[in-house]
Amino acid sequence: MGTRAIRRAFNAEGAQPVRKVGSDLAVEEAFRTPNVFRPFAAAVASVGTPVVAWTPATGTRFRLMGWAYTAGGTGAAVFKEASVAVSVGSLYTNPAGAANVVVNSPPGLVNGIFAASRNNQLVVDSTVAGITYTGTVFGTEEAGD
Repeated sequence: MGTRAIRRAFNAEGAQPVRKVGSDLAVEEAFRTPNVFRPFAAAVASVGTPVVAWTPATGTRFRLMGWAYTAGGTGAAVFKEASVAVSVGSLYTNPAGAANVVVNSPPGLVNGIFAASRNNQLVVDSTVAGITYTGTVFGTEEAGD
């Protein structure tokens, strides 16, 4: 199995980056820069009762691009998107870690995880009850449909 060289090119009609692989061209999504940083302290009393970590501005959706947190016990934070109090699915479950150890987001998130609907909150749940998570989530708030 051979490797294929990737060569970057730019579209003459604009600054939209494209990627050239062999004779194929593919448009790349421009890298975003986080501009919203939300510190949070979430005391998760029981599994399945998430706590709000980020409420986007009215009419926008969050794009979760990363996080850093510590846990007050042995457990893993579960980031979810929620509408009202109804969880619409787990966005990311972190591996279980020891107490008071910093957990960072994985480097492969690149442009992040975009909320499914406007005005949905990012909430933190836990794999173990009775743990307080303290940290910061970051990303952007966008009006996209």
